[in-house]
Order: sequence, then C-alpha cells, then structure tokens
Amino acid sequence: MAPRRKLRPMRCRASLAPGGVAFVLVGAGCPVFAPPTHVTVLHTEAADRGLHEEGQSLNVDHWTPESAPEGLERGFFVVKSELEWNERWKGIETRKVPVLPADLNFAKEMILVAAPPERDVIATEVRSVIVNEGGIHAYVTETVPGVDCPPAEKDNKPSYDLARVPLVERNEVRVHVDSVPGDACGLAPTAKISCRAEVPGAREAGAFRESLSVEPGTKVACIVGNFTSPRPIIDLTWTFTGLPLGATSKMVVGSRGTAVSFVPDVFGTYALQVEVLDDLQRRGMAAVEVLAEPKDLLVVQLIWTKFDPDDDPSTFPRIELHSLNLDATGNAIGTPRVYGKPSALPGTPEAPPIVWGKTGGCSIEGTAPYCKAAAKGFTTVMSLEPAAAAFYAIGVHFTDDRVQGQAVPCVRSYRAGKLIADLCDTNARPADAWWLAGVIDSQTGKTVQTLAAERAQAAATAAAASATSTKPAASATPAAPATPSPRPR
Repeated sequence: MAPRRKLRPMRCRASLAPGGVAFVLVGAGCPVFAPPTHVTVLHTEAADRGLHEEGQSLNVDHWTPESAPEGLERGFFVVKSELEWNERWKGIETRKVPVLPADLNFAKEMILVAAPPERDVIATEVRSVIVNEGGIHAYVTETVPGVDCPPAEKDNKPSYDLARVPLVERNEVRVHVDSVPGDACGLAPTAKISCRAEVPGAREAGAFRESLSVEPGTKVACIVGNFTSPRPIIDLTWTFTGLPLGATSKMVVGSRGTAVSFVPDVFGTYALQVEVLDDLQRRGMAAVEVLAEPKDLLVVQLIWTKFDPDDDPSTFPRIELHSLNLDATGNAIGTPRVYGKPSALPGTPEAPPIVWGKTGGCSIEGTAPYCKAAAKGFTTVMSLEPAAAAFYAIGVHFTDDRVQGQAVPCVRSYRAGKLIADLCDTNARPADAWWLAGVIDSQTGKTVQTLAAERAQAAATAAAASATSTKPAASATPAAPATPSPRPR
C-alpha cells in the first residue's frame, strides 16, 4: 500500500486590500478573492544592466523543492496561495506536486516564480526584488549556453528559480530579464614558458629553454609564447607556485606581461606559472621550473627562515658565515695542536675546542685557499675544498642582537648537489656572539652527530650479529626409551 501524503493544515486568512476590497490568502480548498496580479516581462539590454529602480529592497530567500518533477508552468508569475501553487503544475497529479515548505506562511510571504519558457536557458536566478509606488520590480538573470557550446538538449529539464519574498500588496509586477551567456566551451588557450640565465658581462645571451639550472644570484628571464588559442589573449597572470624554504626572490613582470625576471637566492626549485585568459574568459595554464643548485662538490649556505613573505630581509640582524678547516684530530689546521680523546669526533666535548675569530678561517671578508664565499642576495654561499681538510667547522657570527620571534638563521650543507644537513638556530643571541652550527665531514657533508649516530648503530648491529654467531647450538634431547609391552601370562 502506497504511503499517504502528509497534507499541510488548511488555513484561510482574510485581509483588506488597498481601498477596502477584501481578499483571502488561502490554503488548499479555500476560496480565492485576491485580485489578479499583472506581470509584465521586460528584457534588459546590455547597456541597461546597471540600471535599477529605486525603492525598498526585499529579502530574497531561494527555495529548491526536494523533488521537483517536470510540469511547472513556464513563465514569470507570483504565487500567493497553496491553491495557486497547485494550479501552476500542469499535466501531473496533485499528489505529485512538490510540497511547500512547512514554515511558509502566505499571510506574510509570496513566491516569485521565474521559469523561462525557452528551453535553451540553462540557469535562472531571481537576483533582487525592489518595491516602490509603481509596483514590484524583480530582476532575473537567465544564463544561456556560452560561445562554442552545443545547444541545450531537447529533453533537458527546464530551468527555474523559486524566490520567497515578503508579501507586498501590489498587483503590478515588472520582471526585468537579463540574458547572459554562460562560460565559453571549447579548448582553453595554451602556451609555453621558456627561460634563460642572464649573466652580466657575457658576450651573448643564452637561448631560452624549457629546462634551466643556475647558481644562486644569477638573474633568470622567462618569456611566454607559442599560444594556441584562435581567440585574442587579453590577460596574462604570472605567479610563483613553489619556492624553496627561505627564498626571498621577487618576480618582476615586463611592461607587456609576456616576460618576467627574478634572481634565485636559495638552492632549490622555483616553480613559475602563467594563467592565459582569452576574450571568452577561457583560462589556460603554462608552467616551468628553474633549478638553483650547487655546482661545486661541497657547499654550505647560510639563509633566513621563519619569516613573513612581506618582511624586508635587509632589516634582519646582520650575520656572517665562517668556516675552519680541521684535521682528523679536530685541530684547526695551521694552529698549535691541542690533544683531546683520540677517538673523539671533532666538535664534540672530548675533542679539542673550536675557537672562532682569532686566526685562520674563511668568510666573505676573510678568504682562504680551501674555500670561496660570496653573498647571493640575502644569503651566503660557501664552497669548500674536500681534499683540504678532514672536517670543516661551520660557524655564524652575530654582528647584531637577535631576539626571540625574529627570523631564524639556518645553515645547509650540500654534497654533489644533494642536501645533506639542515642546521637552524632558534636561540636569542647578543651582538658579537658565535653559533657553532656544526662540524661536517668533508667527504660526505654529514655532521659529526650524524656520523656518531651511524657509528653507534653499526656497533650495535655488529654486537647483535656477534652474539648470534657465538650462541651455542641447542642440544638435541634424547628420545625416551619405549616402554615394553607386558607379555601375556
């Protein structure tokens, strides 16, 4: 047995129309005495889209039935009773008409129905409703298929919008209909980005390439071209979609928008993207990656991290990157030998102490045969000669105070282009303080702490293997003698 449809309670409410003419706002089964509403449909020209009537703006509450079968009368009209609502559904049984919201009260509300008769309308919206002495003005936008889009299918469900608005005792309704095209169909425009390094003093600029690798501090120029759109391109929008941690690079866009330039300052990948927009508002994308990587075998870089993109790095505390070349015992080469524990790794408490700022060492201001250092934007890049020392102590000198909450300095070591160690200092430092970032092995780029952990792990693995190999084999338990069966007497 089919479930019975829950009916709304029948309500009949009477009120007076202007001039004392009585009319009744009804529920199903009540008589209708409301004077008819006269609806005039006006199609808006493109030049008049910004023109609206002055008056009181009514609150618009869009309502979508849970189940809306086809059959709603096409056109623009006002519903002021449940009886009118049921009568607007043609060719379907009353029990299949969508149920009105339970909180809808026709004594206070009415429904503006926008159901364009044209089948090619794919979306409809009552955008605003204005009431003044001339009546009610409803502004409706209907969307039709965009340029290069196929026409709507004949069996498409009709588009409509149901707008609940406060009841206004006006019998003159003007519906201002604005038809706008939807998004254009067809292929979005495509393009390609190519880049090149611009080295000062070079006789000839290199060719633009879709893949580029440079050193930090090298200016990179990129252009977009090879557009495939048959339509005019009206806008190009460039963005960085990915930057290495600590990068402060800023993109400079050319006057025509087809070229940009930037200077990578931190090792890593710089991902660029340009959005291509044609006159039909179709958007395409093109992307490219520029890699900033070390060219020397052993490299360390001092950078800033944990800062806001809008911060100015020139206001950060002044810091300097230094290095000392150490022998296998942990002594700075060329200085008096200090003896520590023979098995201690350099930079650990039992090794000779590392003293900064006296003799030797390498920095931007103080060169050394085993290294070369240079400022790359707001970073410092230092290349170290692996054969010149067993270990290198890496330190940072604070020229200014650094307080908690400011940007965080970090030192990264690279071996054969691969990031090996990332060392950061979050401590507050007074001016003229030193931070021993770490001691790195010249052959691997690893810190002594990493080497110590690897040694401990190797020793533990060897001990476990030795214990397993020396453990005596379990002896076989002799089988118990069989119990003889009793002989029969």
